[in-house]
Amino acid sequence: MVAGAHNGDESVTAWRQLIERTAVSLARRRRPQRLLLVSPRPELFAALGETAGTQLITLRPGSEQPGAAVACDSGELPFQDQSIDMVILHHVLRDGFEPEMDEARRILAGGGDLLVLGTGSLNWRSLAARTGPAVPALQVARVCRELEFRRFRIEACSGLLAGRLRLERNWHRFLLPLCDPLAIRCRRHRVQSVVTPLKFGRPQVAGVQSAAIDGLNRRALP
Repeated sequence: MVAGAHNGDESVTAWRQLIERTAVSLARRRRPQRLLLVSPRPELFAALGETAGTQLITLRPGSEQPGAAVACDSGELPFQDQSIDMVILHHVLRDGFEPEMDEARRILAGGGDLLVLGTGSLNWRSLAARTGPAVPALQVARVCRELEFRRFRIEACSGLLAGRLRLERNWHRFLLPLCDPLAIRCRRHRVQSVVTPLKFGRPQVAGVQSAAIDGLNRRALP
């Protein structure tokens, strides 16, 4: 019992460290006007509320639950298209086929940030969850493929191994499934309007007709 509580404390500490280096740091740097947090444990993100000029909207995954600022289904978000500057999905995605992925893309403004946080699929917590409470095991490779397919640019993948060892370099990616916690940071591509200039060719008119028309025009002039 004591060991379990000790491991739980270590996990909370690790999560707060990663959240500080990813979510809080990103919000302070970008200063989004509207930030949506979807998390079963929003208390871990308390520091986000201190970001100057940012409206923080909190939603627990699933449907209506107490303690959330917005009560709705996280797969059908009540926000207009491209109306949110930053979205954080914590313990929401497993393989990237969840409706929350499409909703995040829909509501994110062009150039907006998406931060996906979770537990690696090969971490002991994910493996233990098969016989206990359901915890989404984040499949990093699949989620990254789905993000790129939806025109997100992946900027960084990072995690903590055993709650201590930072994995932040590109060649560390194959170890990310072992991490608890881990983060995928990406940005939605800006929507650029394409303007095609109209080109008009010179009218092809026969010489006789042109002369007649010109004559009429000249005679019609005062």
